[in-house]
Amino acid sequence: MYQINLTSIGQQKQTQSLIGGPAVMISHVAVGDADGNPYVPTGSETVLVNERWRGALAQGQAVTESPGLIRLETYMPASVCGFTIREVGLFDADGDLIAIGALDWPKAALTNGSAEDLRIVINLRVSNPEGFTLQIDPTVAPVTIAQMEDAASSAKSEAVQEAGQAAAEQVSALADQVAAQIAEVRAKAAAAAASIWSDVPVSFGSGRIRAVCGGKLTTTIGSTFVVAGDGGKIMMSTHLNLTAVSDSKFGGSNINSLAMGDDVVVAVGEGGKIATSPTGWVWTARTSGTTTELVEVIHTPDGFFAQGGNNLLHSPDGIAWADINPFGDYIRGIAYGDGELVVCASDSMYYSLDAASSWESVSNFPDYGLLSIAVGHDLIVGVDMYGYVWVTPDHGATWHSPPVETMDATTLYTVRFDGQVFVAASDDGKVLVSPDGFEWASAPIVGSVMGASLSSLAPTPAGWLLGGQSGKLQRTMRIF
Repeated sequence: MYQINLTSIGQQKQTQSLIGGPAVMISHVAVGDADGNPYVPTGSETVLVNERWRGALAQGQAVTESPGLIRLETYMPASVCGFTIREVGLFDADGDLIAIGALDWPKAALTNGSAEDLRIVINLRVSNPEGFTLQIDPTVAPVTIAQMEDAASSAKSEAVQEAGQAAAEQVSALADQVAAQIAEVRAKAAAAAASIWSDVPVSFGSGRIRAVCGGKLTTTIGSTFVVAGDGGKIMMSTHLNLTAVSDSKFGGSNINSLAMGDDVVVAVGEGGKIATSPTGWVWTARTSGTTTELVEVIHTPDGFFAQGGNNLLHSPDGIAWADINPFGDYIRGIAYGDGELVVCASDSMYYSLDAASSWESVSNFPDYGLLSIAVGHDLIVGVDMYGYVWVTPDHGATWHSPPVETMDATTLYTVRFDGQVFVAASDDGKVLVSPDGFEWASAPIVGSVMGASLSSLAPTPAGWLLGGQSGKLQRTMRIF
């Protein structure tokens, strides 16, 4: 989602509409590559520097909860690709450029595996939304998987109401079959998207990016992205044009992990330090109750959980924290998914189905322990220091170790799940992707990100982010 501003021509036409002139009819969206040179629009532009594509609006509306905001949407065909989108503009029915904005969004070539239309959502801030009209082309929007799912669900419901029970059962079974096929397509497509990585320009410096996160906060418009790491440095942005914050409250202490809730971002790190921010920009120090280094924090429906050493901390809101570790073991990883909280210790594993009120232990455990875990698809997936992936469908009663490229070759430091695919990363720039936890493929990394750590990999609304040594940051595209 991109925020763009009116050009001088757009402002003139808006003024004319305010004094009784014709409304401004927005008809097309255009994108360009700026000839490969990023720039900040001044508003005096009448054309894009190098326009690569122009398309009609698919839909648009005024955002009632944010007066003066118009949200517009279109779809750029998959065949328009192989360049980085650096400029976006809105044109009216007269052919005038009325709004312009800058961004940095790689549009991968089809040979790199991307075959999806790109959904473009634009926020335009105006003083008088009633002075603007939209020329919509309803044929622009493609049929989405979500619409296919809705159609299957509707067919199922209608059959139950209108047909006999036998016919309804047949249609219901067919709808379930379609749903299963769609889920498989989703997972495979998401795995393909997670296998296409590109550099994110970021001025983090020579330190390691140890933590990344991204999501939608109720306190901001659009998505928020935060990266952090060595020396207590934090950078944030709403569109991956990252800017350093002035005071992270960590001093020179390293930040190891980030987690985003509905209305707050939490950072944890050396010396047991914790800080929170409602937007990612202004931070407040919190009291953890420990000076032990905290290495990971996650967000769940029951609040935040952080771990480090023998500490397992819980906070309902990121502000007040308490140590709830009932095990006494050295903790290596925590994860939440499928309604359960899982804790990986040095030589054992525990899971809770009731928000950490009670725990069950797993007696059968991989010989060399696990460094990181993820939960999804009714599986617990872990990775270890020898490059192995471990999968259990039954809380550790049985473990499977599918073949992966990193076996006996490198250390897998982290594994994460985004609701559809698992992604794991090593300390020497290797990334593995799996749609089901059992079949894994290696994802080539352009300009390899070395030195992945426990929390330097995370799914975000804009795709996966991966940080590493020397301030390097990479991302994938996200298609669902």
